Amino acid sequence: MEDRRVSLRPVISEIKCDECGQGFPPKQIKRRKEGEIETTYFTCSECGHEYPVCRTNPELRKLAQRIANKRKRIDKLRGTGPAVREHLREFWDLEKEYKIKLGEFNGVEKKMVQ
Repeated sequence: MEDRRVSLRPVISEIKCDECGQGFPPKQIKRRKEGEIETTYFTCSECGHEYPVCRTNPELRKLAQRIANKRKRIDKLRGTGPAVREHLREFWDLEKEYKIKLGEFNGVEKKMVQ
């Protein structure tokens, strides 16, 4: 069965700030909560300009936790039998649902998140 793991490492090694023009790596991911909405962002190391990555609500965070739990379960099984395949199918379905809902919540077109 195909391994569909996605690397969480940054794809972009350096960003040029729109405000000050300084190049910087987007390493410092931060989170800010406003009510039930959590915004994930990074800032320019030179001028502090904020670059939002995404926003989540309680439903999205709960779904993300279900995905993390499913991944742990798959990693624990460490096999290729029918049980693992079923867990992988469920994992991929949850991941797809998360991407769609995250895109909708953040105003990203459906075709861009699939």
